[in-house]
Amino acid sequence: MLVHGSPGARQLPDGMSQREAVERASQFFAPLARQAQELGVAYCFEPLSPNETSFITSVGEASELVDAIDNPAFVTMIDTSATGQLANVSVAQTIRQWVPTGIIGHVQVNDSNRGAPGTGSDPFGQI
Repeated sequence: MLVHGSPGARQLPDGMSQREAVERASQFFAPLARQAQELGVAYCFEPLSPNETSFITSVGEASELVDAIDNPAFVTMIDTSATGQLANVSVAQTIRQWVPTGIIGHVQVNDSNRGAPGTGSDPFGQI
């Protein structure tokens, strides 16, 4: 499993839409996905908090990139901290919604305070 986070390298240029960025990113990541598939590993693109980046800040946005690349070795993930920082988004519901789709290659479990599960106020009983 290779996880692509890199928040500093994922800022949308002024005037570029999310859709344009997904198109450009899919051209870049498609060969990496093919290589990952040949090597038998998964390349996992991580949605990050909007406090960290302006490109791919939710699993829904990541699914657009996964769909554009259309390679089973290119997946996304759920970081419970990043997802927990989104307004009006339930981490537990995000897990229930997206894991069955098959595009989730990894779930990183940590509190939205960036600490270990249970060190903050996130509802890990539901998660």
